[in-house]
Amino acid sequence: MLSIIIVENDFEKVSPRCLDSVRLAIGAYPHEVIIVDNGLTHSVLEESDQQVIKIQFPAAGGKAAAKNAGFFASGGDYILFMDHNIEAEANSFLELVRFLESVPQ
Repeated sequence: MLSIIIVENDFEKVSPRCLDSVRLAIGAYPHEVIIVDNGLTHSVLEESDQQVIKIQFPAAGGKAAAKNAGFFASGGDYILFMDHNIEAEANSFLELVRFLESVPQ
């Protein structure tokens, strides 16, 4: 499973286009999207058709601590941190995971 973690201190900046691009980038591969909300209230989640885990985190903790909170809440074999303003290319996350799975450990 791929855990995609988005940390944002202004929830309004996490656009439905960003979340839709995640769905297109990963396809049917098992994944979870975790948005670490640094205390703001707008809910882009109502505008998205996918399951999203939302973590409330105090803004005073800082971005690094918020990323750690997302990491510790994740259940994926692979972790991807993504900014709120990124629109991923179709199948790009799927290709990344397939590459990672092809590398001998």
